Amino acid sequence: MKSDILIRAVCKGLNKTRGVTIRTPEEGEQTVLIDDVEQSLSSLGFDVDAKYAEELELSQGAEVRVKRNAMLQESDSIMHQDRWGNLTKAKQNEWIAYRQALRDVTSQSGFPTSVSWPSKP
Repeated sequence: MKSDILIRAVCKGLNKTRGVTIRTPEEGEQTVLIDDVEQSLSSLGFDVDAKYAEELELSQGAEVRVKRNAMLQESDSIMHQDRWGNLTKAKQNEWIAYRQALRDVTSQSGFPTSVSWPSKP
């Protein structure tokens, strides 16, 4: 996975020599062998580990948002007038708090790697 993200993040594409063509402002376009990509990028001043961590965080954030959106969508049926009206005021407040907690998941200090999911009422 790391190499896939790395190559997508900085590379133009594979060429006929099974190398990767990369562009840098300082050195222009270069071709490096696949096995040497990480080492070559590091030698060009590219922080491979930082870019990987950034891409991984973006990916994890997207996964958390998908789960959160599914949980919100699942609870949408409770919000319909015919079901909502049958709930006690206390239960309505629980559902309101639950849905707000789902919306606030992305504001948690551990997002996206450590998420505390709210319990469904």
